[in-house]
Amino acid sequence: MPGPFRTAAVLLLALAAAACAPTRPPPPLADIDVTRFRPVALDVASVTFDNRYVSSLASPFVEHFAPTTPVNAVRQWAEQRLRATGTRGTARVIVTDGRITEQSLPRTQGITGIVSRDQTERYDGRIEITIEAERDGASGTFSAAVERSRTIAEGATLGDREALLNALVRQLVDDLDARAEESFRGPLGAFVRR
Repeated sequence: MPGPFRTAAVLLLALAAAACAPTRPPPPLADIDVTRFRPVALDVASVTFDNRYVSSLASPFVEHFAPTTPVNAVRQWAEQRLRATGTRGTARVIVTDGRITEQSLPRTQGITGIVSRDQTERYDGRIEITIEAERDGASGTFSAAVERSRTIAEGATLGDREALLNALVRQLVDDLDARAEESFRGPLGAFVRR
């Protein structure tokens, strides 16, 4: 019976070789590049950042697994976008929410489930900020909350999940910037130097 043993040996060698084969490294993550946003000159002496969101670091919260957390992305955005160019007054960027949660999704059961590739988790991101500006008795306030969701397929690697979380945070910051742009013509308009 050398035939079945030989087949089993060849199969085991093939599996061992596949297990030892080098894996392809994940593609590099695209930065949350905030330099693409045009700076806005505010007629205040300083711009401060106040993070009031505290992650529980426990399920279902997963923002701490993102290469750049939503809070850090907002900090980078504020540093790039909001420039103090005045001699009096302050602007404060206050983060009250910067979460990403993970929710398991139902899987296809039965024979169809064996051959299908389901989306297994949904990631829901949320950023909420307030920008308060004051100078010489004048004040302006802007608040915005943005939300996005993305799903990932079963069999995703750690690199795939990091890329998804990175893209989710980038989309949130893009949405936040679009909302803030409206405020520079509205509630914070008196503080914007043209």
